[in-house]
Amino acid sequence: MWNIPDKGLISNMMMFIKPLIHISKDFSIPYGDKAPIKCRVVSNDDIPFDLPGLPRKGQNRSFNIMLHFHGGGFVAGSSKSHEVYLRSWAKRSDFIIISVDYSLAPEAKYPVAHEQCFHVYRYLFEVLGLKPTTFVVAGDSAGGNLSLACTYYAILNDLRKPNALLLFYPAVDLRKTITASKVAFVADVLLPYYFLTICQTSFMGNIENDIYSSPILADIELLQKLEGIDIRILSAGLDPLLDDTVNFVRKLRDANIDYTHEWCKNVPHGFLNFGQLSVAEKGNLRVIEWLTEILSV
Repeated sequence: MWNIPDKGLISNMMMFIKPLIHISKDFSIPYGDKAPIKCRVVSNDDIPFDLPGLPRKGQNRSFNIMLHFHGGGFVAGSSKSHEVYLRSWAKRSDFIIISVDYSLAPEAKYPVAHEQCFHVYRYLFEVLGLKPTTFVVAGDSAGGNLSLACTYYAILNDLRKPNALLLFYPAVDLRKTITASKVAFVADVLLPYYFLTICQTSFMGNIENDIYSSPILADIELLQKLEGIDIRILSAGLDPLLDDTVNFVRKLRDANIDYTHEWCKNVPHGFLNFGQLSVAEKGNLRVIEWLTEILSV
């Protein structure tokens, strides 16, 4: 591993392929007596509501929000490292995107990141009092895990459920299980098996898995409460996590929950981050189509 910080070479290179956007700013959400939780807001228009340290601009208007959680195996990544696609989504859809910079392992083991994301979810509605017309929760890889976990949390705590849930090659099972896809794609470009086990051990240690760390463990009663949420899943055809996703989709089917599951063939885990390469462009265009469809309902 290169261990290059986000503010270093990789992020500087990414700036050449990130589309220009009206707003991409950091802000922090208070978290009791703990360190504030850093977030980033990305939008192609003025923000019509107050965020901590970022007063609203422009006239009051209706708005749509995407709450986003980045991937990186719970040990890497940030909202900035994922701007390569967040800017494109914000520029080509009518969503204000709030991306959470949760704490990373090994310093922050489970459930620190999950609890921070739960807090941000609750804060948007109970403290800021936001009332988006459409509310989407989205995440890739580890962020897909956090997206599902936050949706479970909202259901179990009587918070507003998202209108749609977008999961991109999500990590739905953090148990150290062996599947055919993990064996077949043991040398994945971004998620080789040895790195996958490092992520799992660094984040979970010896902590027992539950429905939040491994959303696939949710029982049918909880899964049935996902009814009414537009669930869309995009997988990578060469992803070690593909079989875990397929197994989760089967549980949705058994619970009679509607979903859309598509996958891009011959691409590895994390392909949405591949900048302007054709595989990333096609995937991100599909996401933008999904966002447009969600707003048209």
